[in-house]
Amino acid sequence: MKILIPGFFLFIALVCCVNSMAQNPIDGPAQACRNQDVLFSTSITGYDSIEWDFCDDDLLDISGNGITLTGIPGAAGIDGIEIIEHSGRFFGFILAANSNDLVRLEFGTSLTNTPIITNLGDLGILSRPTKIKLFRENGNWFAFSLNASSGNDLLILEFGNDPVNIPTVRNLGNFSGQITTPFGADLVLTDHPILFIADRSSRRLLKLDFNNGIANPPVLDVKQLPVTNFFRNVAFEYFNGTYIGLAVYENGEIYQLETTMLPGSEIQVKQINQALPPMNTPYSVEFFPQGDKLVSLVLSRTGELHQLIYSSDTDVIPAYNYIGNFGTFTLAFDFGWIKSDSRYHAFLSNPGNNSLYRLDINNTCDASVFTSDAANPPAIQYSGAGVKLISLTETRGVGKWIYFDSLLVNRGPDPQFSVSGQCIGSASQFINETILDVTPGTAFWDFGDGTTSTDLNPSHTFSSSGTFNVTLTMTDGCGESQSLVREVNIFPADDLQAGFSADAVVCTNTSNLFTDESTFTNDMPREWAWFSNGVLVSQDQNPQLGFVNSGSYNIRLEVTGVSGCISSVTRSIDVIDGPAPSFSVSDACIEAGIQFNNTSQGAITSYIWDFGDGTTSTAENPLYTYDQPGDYTVRLTTFNSAGCVSFIDQIVSVYAEPLPEFSTELACAGNPIQFIDESTVQNANIEGWLWDFGNGNTSTDQSPQFQFDDSGTFLVNLTVTSTFGCEATITKSVNVLPSPDAAFSFSTSCVNETVFFTDESIPAAGTSITSWAWDIGGEFSSRRNPDYVFDFPSDYEVTLIVTGSNQCIGTVTQTVRVPQPPNVAFQVDNPCVGDAVTFTDISQSPQDPLVSYQWDFAGLGVASGNVASFEFPGIGTYSVTLTVETQSGCSYSTQQLISIGNPPAASFTASTIAGAPPLSVNFTNTTANAERFEWYVNGELIAQTANFQFTFSEFGTYDVMLLAYNSSDCAGVATQMIDVVEPFMDMVAGKLVAIRNNNRIQLQMNVRNNGSINVQSFPVQLKLDDQVSINGIVNAPIAPGSEIVVLLPFDLEDKNFGYMCVEIADEIGGFPDSDLSNNSSCVTFGTTVQTSVPYPNPAGDELHVQIYSGEASEVRMEIINSLGQLVNTPAAQTERSGITTVTLNTSALRQGVYFLMINDGQAVHMHRIVISR
Repeated sequence: MKILIPGFFLFIALVCCVNSMAQNPIDGPAQACRNQDVLFSTSITGYDSIEWDFCDDDLLDISGNGITLTGIPGAAGIDGIEIIEHSGRFFGFILAANSNDLVRLEFGTSLTNTPIITNLGDLGILSRPTKIKLFRENGNWFAFSLNASSGNDLLILEFGNDPVNIPTVRNLGNFSGQITTPFGADLVLTDHPILFIADRSSRRLLKLDFNNGIANPPVLDVKQLPVTNFFRNVAFEYFNGTYIGLAVYENGEIYQLETTMLPGSEIQVKQINQALPPMNTPYSVEFFPQGDKLVSLVLSRTGELHQLIYSSDTDVIPAYNYIGNFGTFTLAFDFGWIKSDSRYHAFLSNPGNNSLYRLDINNTCDASVFTSDAANPPAIQYSGAGVKLISLTETRGVGKWIYFDSLLVNRGPDPQFSVSGQCIGSASQFINETILDVTPGTAFWDFGDGTTSTDLNPSHTFSSSGTFNVTLTMTDGCGESQSLVREVNIFPADDLQAGFSADAVVCTNTSNLFTDESTFTNDMPREWAWFSNGVLVSQDQNPQLGFVNSGSYNIRLEVTGVSGCISSVTRSIDVIDGPAPSFSVSDACIEAGIQFNNTSQGAITSYIWDFGDGTTSTAENPLYTYDQPGDYTVRLTTFNSAGCVSFIDQIVSVYAEPLPEFSTELACAGNPIQFIDESTVQNANIEGWLWDFGNGNTSTDQSPQFQFDDSGTFLVNLTVTSTFGCEATITKSVNVLPSPDAAFSFSTSCVNETVFFTDESIPAAGTSITSWAWDIGGEFSSRRNPDYVFDFPSDYEVTLIVTGSNQCIGTVTQTVRVPQPPNVAFQVDNPCVGDAVTFTDISQSPQDPLVSYQWDFAGLGVASGNVASFEFPGIGTYSVTLTVETQSGCSYSTQQLISIGNPPAASFTASTIAGAPPLSVNFTNTTANAERFEWYVNGELIAQTANFQFTFSEFGTYDVMLLAYNSSDCAGVATQMIDVVEPFMDMVAGKLVAIRNNNRIQLQMNVRNNGSINVQSFPVQLKLDDQVSINGIVNAPIAPGSEIVVLLPFDLEDKNFGYMCVEIADEIGGFPDSDLSNNSSCVTFGTTVQTSVPYPNPAGDELHVQIYSGEASEVRMEIINSLGQLVNTPAAQTERSGITTVTLNTSALRQGVYFLMINDGQAVHMHRIVISR
C-alpha cells in the first residue's frame, strides 16, 4: 500500500526585514479533524503587539470569495489614499491634488460607518500633492507626502500621538533637483523607514533610506530604469529571502525589481508585461503575502483591478487573473488597503464623480474564531475540510513581521488502488494509492472470491479466470471510512498468440517494415518487444527496422497482454546489401542556383531527386533554382539491381531577398532627422543596415538620426542584409529645408531677482519665426521675451525652441547659473584705540567668486579690498558694513557692531628657552585683565587656554607668541624665542666655595648648563689632597642655557686639607660631555695652587702632573739634575681654576735622578723623579 501524506509549509513574510529567529515562532499541529479543538501558541517575546488570523488566504481567490462595493459620497479625492487603525478607531487620509487639500476621514470603530469628513486644507505647503504614506514610530504618527508642483518637495507630516491632531510639516526639499515629478511612492518599514519614489518624467527610482532616524537627512540612491514612458508607481514586499518590487508605467509596461534593501545594494530589473495580458494604464500597485505565495494587485486608470500571484520561484512569470472594474469606475488613481478582523478592505477614489468606494473582500472562513491578539489564543475548531492558512503578525518598533503556518483539516479518505499481474496461475499485486490527511490508517480488502486481507499492499493468486469485484475499505486517523469497488479480470494463459510478417525483400541502408499479426480472444496486447539476434531493437507494434550488414538474422517478437501474460515467436530473416544514399548542399538566396552534390555509395543503378516543390530530376548531380523562398525537403532515392530502394531526406533553406524601404520625418537643416527603416523580408529578419547619406557620412543603425548641416536635396541609399546574408539596396531623395538659428541672451541672474530673457534668433532666408517655446528650469513660456524669478540657487537649463514658417525648428540651450548667495562675513583684528583696526573678509562664496569689496566704517570713512584698516577716533561701539559684489554681478551686504577698547599688557614665562628635541616647555601666562588667549608657534594657532604645554620635536628656532584679548576683543602681544638644537652635553663647573662650620666643611658650587639637554641630576667626584676620591649625585634640574648654585652632597670633617677639587662626570644620561676642560673646580687652602705627585715615577718618555688651582694662575715648571743643573724648562702655562693635567716630554733626558720644580708665583713645589727606560 502506498499512502501519500500531503506536505505542509511554514512561510515567513517579513514586512520589514529578515527575522533573526532560526525556528518557527508558531507552535501548532500540522493536521486536525473537523470540529476538533486546535491550540496555537507562539514563542515570540518583547513585541509591541501581535495578531492571529486563522483564515488568512482571502486574496488568493478574490473572484471566488466575492467583492462587495460600497460608495461613500462627499469624500472628494484625486490621488493618494491611506487607511490606518489607531486604538480601535479607523482613519483615512486623502490627498485632493486639484485643490491642494489633505482630507481626513474618521470611521470610528467600524469601517462600515459613514465617515466624518474633515478638510485640513493645504497645510500652508501642499502643491499638487500625490502620494501619502503613514507609519508609527515611538508612539507617534508620521506621514510622507509628495508635492508634484512648486518645488517637487518631499514632506514629513508629524501628527503626534493621535492621527486626529493637525499635523506639523517638515519640508525635506527635492534633494538638489533629484525629485522632479513624484507621482508614485512606497514605504518599506525595516527597523527604520525606507521610502521609494517613482519619478514620472525622469523615469528614475529614488530610494531614501532613513537609517539615521526620521529626524536626520536620508541616504539617497538613484536607479535609472530602462524605460522611455512615464513612470507611474512602485511597490515592494519581502518574499523568499529578498525584496520583490513592481514598477508600473502609463503605457502598460511592468517591470519586476529585486533587491536586498541593504545600503547601496543593486536593484535587478526584468520586464514581465510581455508575458501577461495587457493592462490599460496601470496607476497603483500593492503587495500582500499569502503563505508561500505573494499576491500583487494592480489598479489601472480606468478602474480595472488585476491580480498577479507569485509562487516560491520569483523567476517564473506570476499567474494572472482579471478581477474587473465593477461597472462603476471610469477613473481611478489610487487605492488604500487595510485588514480588519481577518477581512481585507480597499478604498478607491473615483475622480469622475468625486466619490470614495469601499471594496470588501468576502471572507469564507469556517473557523470558530477568526482572530486573536493573545500569545496563546483559546482553542478553535474548523467545520470545513482542507488546508487552512494561519498568520501571526508581530509589531515591534517601526516594522511588522508576518509569519505563516498551515493546518490540514481532515477531508476523509479517498480509497484508490491499482493491480498488476492478471494472468491465471500468477500472483496479482494490489497497490494501495490512497491519500490520507490524518494518519494512521487501516485497510480491508475483499477480493470477490471469498478471500480477504488487511495488508496495506496485499498479493493474491486467483484460482480461476474470470471477472472479480475487488473492494478496498480505508479508515483514517479521524475514524472516517470510505470504500472503493473495482472489477479485476483474470485471463487464461493461451488467450494471446504472437505472430508477425516482414517485407518480401529486406535490405541494408533502408527501413524495413515488420508487421505484428498476433491474435487474441480477450487478452488484448499492450506491449511489444522486437529482438534481433537477441538484442532488443524496438518496442513499437509495427516497427521499421534497419540493418547495417547483410546476412541472416533471428527476429523474435514478444507480446504482453493486458493480463501480463506473454507470448513469443521467432523467425529467420535474410538481409541483402542495399545502396547507401547521401548528398551535400548549401543554403542560398533565391536569386542563386543550388548545386546538389551526390555522395551515395553502393551498386546503384538509378537516382530520383525530389526537390520538394513538385519538381524531380534523374541527374546524378543536379543544379536547381527555386521560384519561391522557403524550406524544402529534398529526397534522394537510390535503386540497385536486387530490388533494394533506399532514400535520404534533407531540408534545404531558400532565403528571400529583402525589400528595402524607409521614410523620414520633416527634414530640417541643423536638426537631427529621424530615418525610419521600413524594410521587410520573408521568413527571416533583417540584421544589417548601411545608410549612405549622400555627403560622405554613413550609419549602421536600423533607424538612425542624422543631421544635415545645410539645406538642399540629398540622395540617401539604404542597403539591408537579412539574417541569411541576402541583401538589397534602395535610393531615395531627401529634401532638407532651412532652419532658423535660435539664440537668446539674459540679464544678471541672482536669487529672488528678475532675470530678463531676450530672443535673438534669426529666421531662415525666405521664412519668418512664428512661435517661441521656452523651458526655464521646468517652467514653460510661449512669450518671445519672458522674464523669470529663480527662488533657489542652482544651475538651470534654459532651452529656447523657435519654429519657422516652414515648420522647421531651431533649438539652443544655455545653462543659467543662479549662484548660491555668499555667506558675507568679516573678522575684526586689533579693535584697539589708537591703532588701525584690521578688517578681513571671510565670506564664503564657492560658486560665485567675489570680485569687489566696499567698506563703510560707521560713516567715518570708506575703503575697498578684501582687507582694510581704519583707526577709530576713540573708545566706543561702531557699525561697520561690508558690501561685496560677485563675479556674476550680484551684490550682498552684512553689518556688524564692533567695540573699540584698550589692549591688555600681555606677558608669560617659559620653563626653558633652549634644549634638544623632544623639548617639552611649559608656558605660564602672567597677563592681567584679559579674558581669552591665543598661543601661536611660528604663526600657527596652537592653543586657546590661559597656560599651555608644547613639545618641540624638530630642530630650529621657534617664535612663541601670546595674544591676550580683553572684553573688547582688543589684543596685547608677548613673544619668546625657543631654540631647539642638536643634543649635546656641556656642563661647566664654576666657582667652588668651602663653607666651614663647627669643624665641618660643606661645599657649594656654581654649575652652568652650556649644552642643549635638560639635566635633572648629575654625578660629581670630590678629590682631597691627592689622598681620596668621593663620588656623589647632585639632584638639581638645570635647563639648557641656565646656571644654578648647588650645595654638593658632601659633609666632611675639617682636617686642614691643602685643596679640594670637584669634577663633574664626563658622561651624563648616556651623553658624553663635549668639553671636559671646564668640568672641574677647586678650592685651595693656604696657597692658590696645589700639585699632585708626578706619575709615572720612574718615568720614561712622558711625565704627568695634575695642578689643583682655586683660581686661574700662571705656573712655571723646571727640571734640574742631581748636580743642581737646569736641564729642561717647559713653557710657562696659564692654568684655569680647577684640575689641570700637564704632560711633560722627558724623552731627551738620560736615565737618572732629577727634580721637578713647579712655581706658581707664591710657592715652589719640588718633586723627585727618576727617568728609567
